[in-house]
Amino acid sequence: MAARRYRIGEVAALLGVRTSTLRFWETEFPEACAQRTSTGQRYYTEEAVAMLRRIKELVHQEGLTLAGARRRLRQEALDDAADDLWEEVVRDLEVLYDLLATPSAAGSPSHGGLHG
Repeated sequence: MAARRYRIGEVAALLGVRTSTLRFWETEFPEACAQRTSTGQRYYTEEAVAMLRRIKELVHQEGLTLAGARRRLRQEALDDAADDLWEEVVRDLEVLYDLLATPSAAGSPSHGGLHG
């Protein structure tokens, strides 16, 4: 099934903002840009709509300026990347622990391993 695409009017209605606001936010937040059809019509992916929703929340509900919203989004992206990296490190450590805790023929002294 193809991913859902939203036209600018749909997104404006969904978020309760004007289409001109969405076009302006696109100039300030490249990650929220619409894609274009071959005829030049704007359409937004689910990810872009989620980003626009977050921008609206930061600006309209939390009262941040656009620069403040940009900083917050950058920090959230860094935090997410750090969380992902930490989860990867934990998984790698768990695998390493399992390998070290499991006796193997290659590591046993009687089979010419590390100690033999």
